[in-house]
This record gives sequence, C-alpha cells and structure tokens, in this order.
Amino acid sequence: MAAVGVLLALAGILRFAGWEGPERTLHVATAGNEQREIVLDDGSRIQFDAGSTATIHLSPSSQRVVLDRGEAWFIVEHRPERRFEVETRAGRIVDIGTRFGVRLEDGERASVSVAEGEVDVSPRGGGTTRRLTAGMGLSVTPGGVGEPAPQDADAAFAWREGRLVFEGTPLREAVARMNRYCSEPLLVADRSLERMRVSGVFRIKDGPGFVWALEQTLPLRAVRRAGRIELVAIRPEGKDEPPALIR
Repeated sequence: MAAVGVLLALAGILRFAGWEGPERTLHVATAGNEQREIVLDDGSRIQFDAGSTATIHLSPSSQRVVLDRGEAWFIVEHRPERRFEVETRAGRIVDIGTRFGVRLEDGERASVSVAEGEVDVSPRGGGTTRRLTAGMGLSVTPGGVGEPAPQDADAAFAWREGRLVFEGTPLREAVARMNRYCSEPLLVADRSLERMRVSGVFRIKDGPGFVWALEQTLPLRAVRRAGRIELVAIRPEGKDEPPALIR
C-alpha cells in the first residue's frame, strides 16, 4: 500500500509538471507575445513561437511532435535508434540530424525550412516523400509536397531573435504573423489588399512601426475601429476616405 501511495504521488507530480501516461506526453501552448523553449532528455531543443500549440510524445524509440498551430524551431540531437518526427495536419517531417523550422500557414499547408542537416517531408494524405537539405525550403499539403527552393531558414524563423523578415510575403500572411505579438490586432479590411506583397525586417514588438511602414509603401491607410486597427485601401477617386486615422 505504501508503494502504491508513492507511485500515485509521483504520477501526480508528473501530471502537474505537464507529463502524462507511460509514453510521456507534454502539452505546450504559448500565448500571444510568448515564446517558449523545451529541452528534451537527449539535449534536443524545441523553440515555440507565440500563438503555438503542440503535443510532444516521448518514448525510448521515438520523439514525436504534433504541431497543431503556430510554428516551431527544432535543434535535434540525431540518434539512429530514436526516431524524431514532426506531424502536422499537412504532412510529416522526419529528422535526419538537423536544425529546421516548421510553420503552419492558412488552411492545411505547412512550410518547412532547413538550416543544417536534412529532413524527409511527406504529405499526410500519402504520396511522394522529398528530402530537404540545408539552405532549402518547401511547402507541404495533405495532397502533396512542393518543389524545394533556396531559403534562408534562419531569416524565415528570425522570430527567435525578435525579428520578422518578409521577402515578397502576401500582406494577409504578414499581418497574421505580426498579430501574434500585437496588443492591438490588425485586420486587412479590403480584399483588394490581401495579395499585396510586403518586404522588410521588423521587430516583433513594434506593431506601430510595422503599420507605419505599410502606409509608406502600400496604397492603404490604417484606421482604429472597435479595439483593432483596420488596413483599408486608398481609393484613387478620393472617395470613402476612412476616418480616425492613426496618424
């Protein structure tokens, strides 16, 4: 009875710390403007960006990260006897000793970028597996894996250093990423603006600077309405000029 009591107490401590069950499971959720690093027992590290949710499953033979939302950066201590993989709603990424990042985009699409080493990427719906090497990136959906293309992984995942780097990024995507850190959310109010492209380097905690840059480079204005900032198109004919401009 005493031994059972000790085991139950230990189980309670593990559950309180976030670990559950014989496989050991850790649930991770980061709030807005919060980043977190998890260090695994073999020294592998996972850095989660703001607004991310994931479940980490650990066993003697495998380490599996189910990324449900947001993005994460992985620094993996590769061990042939212990498989490391990342699972998303878009597909699966299997590590072959590397530093790489995974970002969930709108809908069922994930972007994968490798800084060091290699990963194998396969679609969730089954199909061709592609090997992605250092300095390359690609997108994956349940229906297939895109063609690898050159990409600076450290720049693509520069949030780890407090920056966002955009290179011809659609405005809608850039705004969605900046919103993870803004106390005052941004909204692309005009569909005509969604596919406009954004380029530049921005501090993740400088929402006003980001909005100012958009106003200087794109045909839009920022308007405060109902606790948020709406980005609206500037009408060439000068009509429907939005009130209450930020500046």
